[in-house]
Amino acid sequence: MNSIDKFLESLKSICDPNFIKLNKPVKEKDFQNLQKKLGLEILPDFKELYSKFNGEHFQSIGIIGNWKFLEIKHVIREWELMLSILKKEEVNNQTKLKSDFIKNNWWDQAWIPIVSSGSGHLICIDMDPAKKGKKGQVILFLHDEEKRYLIANSISDWLGAISEDLQKGKYKITGKKFSNPAFLGSSMEGKKLFK
Repeated sequence: MNSIDKFLESLKSICDPNFIKLNKPVKEKDFQNLQKKLGLEILPDFKELYSKFNGEHFQSIGIIGNWKFLEIKHVIREWELMLSILKKEEVNNQTKLKSDFIKNNWWDQAWIPIVSSGSGHLICIDMDPAKKGKKGQVILFLHDEEKRYLIANSISDWLGAISEDLQKGKYKITGKKFSNPAFLGSSMEGKKLFK
């Protein structure tokens, strides 16, 4: 069983299935459309993830620790929105922070948003990392901070780390919410990847 399947199984084991509402899988034409719109390569683990489900239904609890996976159409919409903010509002796109893993941009058109907090924060796939980064790494974009965080080297690594912590009981469901927003601790706490 791969890390994406393990992640989904781990979620089901701790969560009432009625709280998790996933959309039907993406078709090949949707991947082609995404690639055309963004002008970016779509990596195999991204395809594998979205071949399982096309983001979450609006009634889902937010399976990334209360944050929601975006539907492909919302991936495109968020990506376009971020580019328009960058252009229209003339945001200074260079941050003061330097990282060997992530380029020091406020926003980069090579970042593919896949998860949203619903309040402007995004988890993205970085398709153009800095010199020590890895293409396809998972990063955290906080719209109101200059810091950018490297969460994991890939979608598979990230969901694998969350699965392990779900199985160990690190996260609990309280009511209809997870105890730890965004599961960031699974891949970031105390690790060199946290930059």
